[in-house]
Amino acid sequence: YIPSSVIKIDTEITEKDNESAIPFIEINDNTNLKKIKLIGYAGVGKTTTLEYIEYKDALNYEEAGKLPIILSLITVEKDENIEKLICRKLKLDIQNIDIVKYLLEKNKINLYIDGVNEINISDYEEKRKFLNRLEEFINKKDNENIKVIVTDRDNSEVSVLNNCDTYLIQGMTEKDIELFIEGNARADKVEETKNIIKQNEEFSSMVMQPIMLKNLITIIECGEKIPEDIEELSEVYLESIIKREAEEKKDNYANYINDALTYMVKKSIENSDDIELLANIPTSYFKVLDIFINFAQEKHIEINDNGETEFDAERLLNLVKKMGILKEVEFQKYAFLDEKFFHIYNYKAITE
Repeated sequence: YIPSSVIKIDTEITEKDNESAIPFIEINDNTNLKKIKLIGYAGVGKTTTLEYIEYKDALNYEEAGKLPIILSLITVEKDENIEKLICRKLKLDIQNIDIVKYLLEKNKINLYIDGVNEINISDYEEKRKFLNRLEEFINKKDNENIKVIVTDRDNSEVSVLNNCDTYLIQGMTEKDIELFIEGNARADKVEETKNIIKQNEEFSSMVMQPIMLKNLITIIECGEKIPEDIEELSEVYLESIIKREAEEKKDNYANYINDALTYMVKKSIENSDDIELLANIPTSYFKVLDIFINFAQEKHIEINDNGETEFDAERLLNLVKKMGILKEVEFQKYAFLDEKFFHIYNYKAITE
């Protein structure tokens, strides 16, 4: 992974004069910066950047002694204590919250707070209450030496750290894109991928987003036709990896992925009062399994390979996790890896 480039901005979200984009890793290495905010539109690389920094922290743990923790705010559905969220992330029972307090007190944690815009609290006042709690925790005197990076779509009244050092993610530079392709594409597809991007100006701007570049690489590797409309890229990507899983890896469960995920989103539509407010909300492990089982029953699916007669919902869940369609955003809570994936299945569910 190549960390996205950033530009430092002021509180009015205007670029500084003569400021050039630099890799965020250089900002992250500045030990004088304890509180940082990363902003940028969906898919530009905010979460991936935090995951990269988390990985680097883990490699450096023996030397620095800092435990990297990413809190995905998409899992927050009510006003909660921040120490409890950290406790849950570490899979500690709540009675062990003193361990979290000790780690914070001894400055043994680097805290990465991802997705202020994804908080699943519908009531504005309740959300504002949680954001105030979060801001107070970050700015608490006892936590002044704790390194904190927050990501959000932008600076707004329903955000935090609007007055701290803020950086706008610019996506990958032309050089970054080349390095990404060389590091992620199959060797025999590297030059073909580079040439396709160079020949299409629209793709050149679109693949500044890491996830979209990954999608394009996979489509090329699968030998599928590249869509003319970049809005279709994620859908073609999903079709490509599902087809590859079914045909090349001979996993018959891949044939159920599209219908099962459409069914899962459909269930969320049925339980929502306002379709326009639907979002990529995490679903618990047990609820996902229950939905997949109900799906199989409604479709009268029978599994016959290897003598199986019952639908294995957990096998299907593990498959979509392995393929990078769903991800575990918190212990035994799952959401779509990319918000675009959610909207694809949401559209399928609505139009059925």
